[in-house]
Amino acid sequence: MPQSTRLTSDQIRVAMRTVGDCRDVGLDPAAWNLRVSCFFQEHLRSVFTTGFTLRIEDCQSKVQQLHFAFWSDNRMHTRWVKFGADHGYRNYLSVQRFSERYAGQGMTVTRQDLIANREWFDSPERIDRVTARQDELMISAQPYERGLIHAFSINRAVGDTPFTVADKALVRLIHEELGLLFGTRLSLNLDSQALPADLSPRLQAVLICLLAGDSDKEMANRICLSVHTVHEYVKQIYCRFGVHSRAELFAIAHRSEWHPAKLT
Repeated sequence: MPQSTRLTSDQIRVAMRTVGDCRDVGLDPAAWNLRVSCFFQEHLRSVFTTGFTLRIEDCQSKVQQLHFAFWSDNRMHTRWVKFGADHGYRNYLSVQRFSERYAGQGMTVTRQDLIANREWFDSPERIDRVTARQDELMISAQPYERGLIHAFSINRAVGDTPFTVADKALVRLIHEELGLLFGTRLSLNLDSQALPADLSPRLQAVLICLLAGDSDKEMANRICLSVHTVHEYVKQIYCRFGVHSRAELFAIAHRSEWHPAKLT
């Protein structure tokens, strides 16, 4: 029986609430990418989500800027960085197939849309992903301007089920709605200052939430952590920058012209 693509009213409601949250922090690309990444973790069981801007030329993709990489486990981040450095993202089969299929308009595809099981299971890319504790993936893309594309890569853990048609419809809905705001209420500014690059992905997420004005409880809900764990991360950030309050942290951010849009 074919899988249903119909979304429930509750799914649509929570998706549009997430789009509204993104609109409210739209001058900060990392902040709204983080909010979508948290939605994908909570509702699609994503263990690794990236939001990035890329350009495709001659069926080859070139990432212009990484807006946010959200990891459910920092150990996965360490492993994935190693494999990415060893093999290069451009050489991955999923990236090649996506680049070949992209036709200049919005699209949302699962791994199965790009690569058949018989080709995927023994591919070097899957071996790398499994070693980094992830497997099934979905890629969603929306055109921006001047040939630029905003994309999300959404990844599930090893042993989890493949993404469904309904999952794909949900991601497509969110991304299409976000795309309507590109260049107006949502910024994809490529010239912003970077956050300090020596922070772990979790600390980066907490710092982004702090700069966006989230309370500890809001941070805990957004990043799927306990309030106690958020307190500990906030303490680490305060210690890292030698501050004792959010006001002091905001002052440093202002002087340093931090903007979480460019994560290195």
